[in-house]
Amino acid sequence: MPRTRTHPVLLCAAALLLAGCAGGPDEQPEPEVVRLWRRPAAGQPSLDATALLEAPRPGAYVLGAGDVIQVSVLDLLALDRKYVEQMEIDFDGTITLPVVGRVEAAGRTVGGVRDEVVVLLKERILDDPQVTVTVHEYRSKEIAVLGAVKSPGAVALRGNVTTVLGALALAGGVAEKTSLRARLIRGAPPGDGSPPQMDVDLEALNAGDLRHNLAVYPGDVLQVMPSERYFVTGWVNKPGEYPFERGTTVMEAVAISGGMQWPDASPSLTRIHRPGQAAIPVDFDAIVEGELPDVLLQPGDVVEVRQGFWRGVGLFVGRMVQRGVVFAYNLANLIR
Repeated sequence: MPRTRTHPVLLCAAALLLAGCAGGPDEQPEPEVVRLWRRPAAGQPSLDATALLEAPRPGAYVLGAGDVIQVSVLDLLALDRKYVEQMEIDFDGTITLPVVGRVEAAGRTVGGVRDEVVVLLKERILDDPQVTVTVHEYRSKEIAVLGAVKSPGAVALRGNVTTVLGALALAGGVAEKTSLRARLIRGAPPGDGSPPQMDVDLEALNAGDLRHNLAVYPGDVLQVMPSERYFVTGWVNKPGEYPFERGTTVMEAVAISGGMQWPDASPSLTRIHRPGQAAIPVDFDAIVEGELPDVLLQPGDVVEVRQGFWRGVGLFVGRMVQRGVVFAYNLANLIR
């Protein structure tokens, strides 16, 4: 028998039909969401459940009182001209346009305002109005970013919601020599069950742990905490205060402060003064020899590099002898 040949178009149609039936008639696509956190790895502590936000995409910007919008209407009789006006949305949420009158704007998107203006123009003067509505200035949704950021103060959102990283970017980023801790204070209950205050670990966020990239809503306050410090005093080359970083040891702190002043400093008489505790002795010689472990610092610690008593006496006597020799030499030159 002769072999029948199926038309390629019929094959494609059949394939598409089978693909459409495979999912089932009741299967709906899952809504797209923005995950603001990662599932913690095994053994990794997780945040409180209320802080693990899985927020829907914010969608189109919702206008509010104070926003400035621009309305453009093309003149269909003279296509090179158009009516353009910028106006601020009043406290009652409306704008006023010539011929059209008052239009509700707050609580709508620019698309919703445009559609309303088109309907009103059709009712009054134009058969096919060409209308464009854009946001000229964002003013209605503000957050406050305070503390150790480059530009602290109130900033306006260009969306309905942002994140901790977005808020920091609006404030110019974290200032230099700051700690990596922040606190998010809710201005009003956002309806997602999150607590009124949440601590944010910016160090973990900077390392890629997006569980700390919490949602920030209009009215919220993001407070970046000032830096934690430690101090190095005594016989070092650059005594002073330094920003604390986790894992810093006493030997690293002395190295950061320029090292000890030789031969005045006595490595075996170093002390750590910790608030609320007795002084902690540190023997650098024993640490270098591997006989003792290096000591981890804590915020607020004061590292004091001391001078030994006999070393100080010897240095004092040596300086006095040196000064006496110089004095005798100068006196002999004067007598000649």
